[in-house]
Amino acid sequence: MKLHILLNAILETEMNLFENNEYIIGRDRNADIVLNNSQISRKHARIFFQDASWQIELLSKTGSLKKNQLDINIAQLEDKDSIQIANYTLSFSDGKAQTSSSDQDFDSDNLGQSANNGEQSYEESHEMEASAVETFENTYTKTSHKEEEEFNDETTAGGNVQLLNQLRIVYEGRQEEYVKIIGNFWTLGRSDNCDVKLKDSKASRKHIVIKNTKGDFKVKDLGSSNGSFLNGNQLNSDREYPLVSGDCIEIGSTKIYFEQKDERFEDKIQRLPIQVHHHAMISIDNQELAANGNFPMPMIDGAGGEIGFLRPSAYFGGDKEKKRKFMIYGVVALLVVVAFLGMDDSEVNKTGSSEKASTEPKKLMSTFEALSPEQQDFVQASYSAAHRFFTAEQWDLCISEIEKVHRFVPEGYSNPSFPDALPSKQMLNIAETAAATLRDQARLEEEKKAKKEFAQKLERSIQMCEQQASQMSLSQAESCLEFVFSASPDNPRAMAILENIKERNRQKQIAARQASKRRSLVSQGESLYNRAKAVDRKGDPLDSIEAYEEHIKSSYPDPNNLKARSRARIDEIRANISAVVDKLRDQLQDYFESEDQLREAILTADKIIRLNPNHTEATDKRAQAVTRLNAKLREEYQDSIFKEAHGDIDRAKKIWRRIISLDVEGGEYFNKAQIKLKKHGG
Repeated sequence: MKLHILLNAILETEMNLFENNEYIIGRDRNADIVLNNSQISRKHARIFFQDASWQIELLSKTGSLKKNQLDINIAQLEDKDSIQIANYTLSFSDGKAQTSSSDQDFDSDNLGQSANNGEQSYEESHEMEASAVETFENTYTKTSHKEEEEFNDETTAGGNVQLLNQLRIVYEGRQEEYVKIIGNFWTLGRSDNCDVKLKDSKASRKHIVIKNTKGDFKVKDLGSSNGSFLNGNQLNSDREYPLVSGDCIEIGSTKIYFEQKDERFEDKIQRLPIQVHHHAMISIDNQELAANGNFPMPMIDGAGGEIGFLRPSAYFGGDKEKKRKFMIYGVVALLVVVAFLGMDDSEVNKTGSSEKASTEPKKLMSTFEALSPEQQDFVQASYSAAHRFFTAEQWDLCISEIEKVHRFVPEGYSNPSFPDALPSKQMLNIAETAAATLRDQARLEEEKKAKKEFAQKLERSIQMCEQQASQMSLSQAESCLEFVFSASPDNPRAMAILENIKERNRQKQIAARQASKRRSLVSQGESLYNRAKAVDRKGDPLDSIEAYEEHIKSSYPDPNNLKARSRARIDEIRANISAVVDKLRDQLQDYFESEDQLREAILTADKIIRLNPNHTEATDKRAQAVTRLNAKLREEYQDSIFKEAHGDIDRAKKIWRRIISLDVEGGEYFNKAQIKLKKHGG
């Protein structure tokens, strides 16, 4: 069965499925098939071969699994079936069932003839083997597409490389945290809104940003208060810095390591073939090795678990194009031997070799003893060189040589021939500590120098801002002091500059508010004056005087001297009133002397009183006129009552109408006559 993995309908990778394997699908980096999507569980589903058919089963408790657009929990897989998981599609195509990769053998026809004997010296062979691990790890990305497919089919039965981008965050106290980063843009800082929240009090709310542009990673400081350091060098906030796997970013007491690795590297190693047929086992001696210049590869006999060495010339041709494959297969075989020697008896039994294992006890060999003589010589030479460098305190060279030793003897090595030399593991620990100490000392010197230069730059910036502060706005001052505050958030001189500008702005704001309030009060006073003028235009002198007096009594500012105009107008109105009152008083006297004009006398008196409520003469004459008029109208009203009583309503109505015409509106007999007319309809 062949599996095709599509992301958003675009083919991502393909892989062969083997019947004796089970495949876990999920976003966990240790899953067999890694699907990077937050909607997918860490262990979402599994694919397995059972009852002569391939099947898929949902493992997630919250996720879903669709087969040909239908939800399923478990289902049999057939040719052209399609499984949907989030935005991934798993397409299956039927083919001839393949057995486990452990049953496959090397194709000797494709591997060519033996390499030319004697072309490589022992040192060249060693260099080739020492670089084999690096070659193996880079093969997925450096070989051609054809070689990549060939290598995957024969050794890993896996898909294309899936690089995992992650941050390993080490806090003070050695607490570690791993953060997988997916996408093209990540912010780091103390804020909850950052993609990666840092638990460090010296980190800014938004401290740095990491960008990914088509695999090109860069880091930039976002103007942080306490700065950021990349591999010991401080970052400037005005530029971006390249970021590669292994780089260390320091923020406060926190170290952040950027790491990239193949998500499925461990899985691919586990899938490598560990069984070799008997015909691949050969016996060679040191003389033959020396003569041919070929470096033997340790192999494990699949039947009895014996350790032997496979001569490269038995399977690899001399053509240079195949040498890279020789290195790859050589290091793979070496890793298998090391893994085999590290297994206990129970693990060996699990490989299936126990069925034919000898019942006789065997002497266990150490990793060093399992090496070829040439490899042992190489280990001893590297160990000797490491000891020399250790004695000379050349720590980096010492570490390099010990790493060569541990490449063949991972558990460590010591040589009785060097009684003064430490075991390789202990030597490595001391050398790494010493090298780190030297690096720290060098970094401290650089930091001291950088701090001095930084302090000088800080002083220049503050002096420049102080000189220009009187001419700058607050935003201009903040821009001028941006560098100062990024380095020293509580700098007293910088804060004093801003406080002075803020106080200056506060005083301006107070003055502006006072001016605005005064303008508002002036406007209200003008409104009162304009209202008095409007009342004056209506012609009622008393209402006009009252309106003008209201304006005069107000406390509103009067920059245009409008209150003086109001006073002048009041005096003018009162003068007019006096003249009118004198004229009306003469008319009142004329009306008052005539018995037939008592109504006019009352009305004229009312006009005088309205203009001058304190005019006593008009008040007295009005009262006398009302008394005289009521006496006259009383007789006529009694006559109308008599006629009404005798049924002469028409004549009574005429009398009532006359009373209304003679009396003033609201007068005593005016109201009585009006009531009678209303009673009799008329």
